[in-house]
Amino acid sequence: MDLLIRFLTWISTVHMIFGLAPSQTPVISQCELMEHANITCHWEPGNNALEIFNYTLNVNRTVDQNGAFFQAMGSCTTKATSCSVTIDTVRGFYCVDVLAHGPRGSIRSPRRCLNGILDVKLYPLEKIWAEKLPGRPRCLRVGWSKLTSSHIPSSLKEEWRHGVLQLEFSTPQQPRPHTVNIPIQEDPKELCGLWPGTTYTVRIRAQDKRADRHWSAWSPSVQSSTDEAAPAAAPEMWRHIEPVNLEGMRRITLLWKRVPWPLANAQILHYDASCSSELDKSQWDCAPLNGSSTSCVFSAPSLPCTCTLTAFNSAGTSPLAQLHIPGSLKTVPSLPFPIRVTPLGDFSLEVQWTDTIGQSMSGFVVEWFCLLDTSGVGLHWKRLDRSVRSFVITDGVQPEIPYNVSVLAVYGTVPRAKSTVTTFTRQGAPSVGPAVVVLDIGSSSVTLRWDPLPIDKQRGFIHHYSLEYNTGGRNKSLILDGSVHQFTLTGLSGQCNIRVKAYTEAGGTEGPWITVAVGRGDIPVITILWCVISTAVFVLMSLILRIGLKRYICPNVPDPSKSSLSNWYPGQLWQKGKTSPVSKSFKSPFCAVIHLGKIDGMDYSYAEVWDCDTAQTKADSEEVESSSTGYEDGYKQYWHSHQHSQFCEPEPQGLITAATTN
Repeated sequence: MDLLIRFLTWISTVHMIFGLAPSQTPVISQCELMEHANITCHWEPGNNALEIFNYTLNVNRTVDQNGAFFQAMGSCTTKATSCSVTIDTVRGFYCVDVLAHGPRGSIRSPRRCLNGILDVKLYPLEKIWAEKLPGRPRCLRVGWSKLTSSHIPSSLKEEWRHGVLQLEFSTPQQPRPHTVNIPIQEDPKELCGLWPGTTYTVRIRAQDKRADRHWSAWSPSVQSSTDEAAPAAAPEMWRHIEPVNLEGMRRITLLWKRVPWPLANAQILHYDASCSSELDKSQWDCAPLNGSSTSCVFSAPSLPCTCTLTAFNSAGTSPLAQLHIPGSLKTVPSLPFPIRVTPLGDFSLEVQWTDTIGQSMSGFVVEWFCLLDTSGVGLHWKRLDRSVRSFVITDGVQPEIPYNVSVLAVYGTVPRAKSTVTTFTRQGAPSVGPAVVVLDIGSSSVTLRWDPLPIDKQRGFIHHYSLEYNTGGRNKSLILDGSVHQFTLTGLSGQCNIRVKAYTEAGGTEGPWITVAVGRGDIPVITILWCVISTAVFVLMSLILRIGLKRYICPNVPDPSKSSLSNWYPGQLWQKGKTSPVSKSFKSPFCAVIHLGKIDGMDYSYAEVWDCDTAQTKADSEEVESSSTGYEDGYKQYWHSHQHSQFCEPEPQGLITAATTN
């Protein structure tokens, strides 16, 4: 045993003195030769790369691949794992090795011998170009600079049959490149099978097929577009129809998807959309639509019509897309064919449905839209083949937002059946809680009501409410179904705090607390209403009675001053058979003559005069006074009996009477 230990110690000492361990020896992995340039070799450093100071690559030229006789071509020293040594030609055989220098000495890699022709690497092409072929929208012409002796070894120029070029091309729509190999030739190459109206990026590299491990570096890239062609397909088209308004018109939104690449065959410049009535010659055209438009809105009567849509590019027009819109009385029936929507993540939904009606069905349309959007422009949709029974929605959906998802069975261009569900990709807790309103307070009860949360605040399906309250110093709660929005709490007393909390599957959110005093007077709401109505009726009857009484006590008496008699006075006052003692020169701006009736068989009248300018003689005045003496008392009595009227009692300047005998 001691001898074995001494032997192993001696072997370890020898390795430490004379070099590195065999596991630390570098190994050459590959070499490549370039005509009139150099030979470049790559190697693996071994297990002690951190202890190596540098490497030296030695290149020797031999007469055969065995390397029995060789001529030193040169060497290179580097700290990396590759380096190059200058050579004059690839024609011949070469042997190479690497010497690794470390702190304990140097160690040499196994020698590797190779045939230069089999490891040649060609030079990259310095210049290439590409151009479209007019009238041939699916082809490009690609060319390159002529190959010289710097690209093909002089010994191989007569052997171009061994050379190959590789063309790589890609598009912005398909960034993953495609490659095609062609023989080395000096004539341009027609690259066909491409998409019309598409920009391509092209580059080329070369290889000697006998050195199939080495390709030249890529040439600089160039870009060119194929010639344009008319769109190869009609746009996909759909519609959103709103109910008929009071004017008998309905708002129709035409929706379409842009013609996709590569079917567009060029940039779409504009669309043309219109609808025409199937009953008369009425037609409705959309405003000018540019190439980025995806919708069109117009108003039309509730008549069946057919809508058409075409897309235009610089080369022509797409096939015509048609869509039938039924009259307002023809709606899509909601037939109960099964539909299931499953969230796949925050931004995707899987829609599945079973087989439906009839063999004449042409396909399905899947619709989905946010319930918060009522414009119709935000409607998303997808046409599917009749054999499809599932679809994954990845466009236009976000978490905590409600969506209506519908599947329509289409016959020709007319939907005949529809099934709809409301769903979320992911539910969240409501953003607000319910606000509670007190409807009635009893001696030991309270009736509460709360409105459903607005749809934009729900963030999920409200599946239950929690009614929380405290009474008598104790906290209590009740669980109510999500469809309940009114509840009466009983067994309460004193001051109570109450609130309601709404729950989705993701959690709950509480509303504000309200405080209610219970048991401090039991006045039902109906009693309060009866008192208010009775008071109003009493006030109304009082007003009616007051108006009627006023009319009875104070009737409206006509104003004599507004009578036609107020502006008339006789030319003379007379007694039957006699001339009035009043002179014709009697003048008054306002006089009135009133017939007093018969007294002792005589007809009497009086005349009231205010501020009258009389021109009577003294004898006339005495005669008047004597003839009126017996009637002044009657005159005063007459005015005294009418003091309740609206007339003021006049102060007569004189009383003139005239009596006539029957």
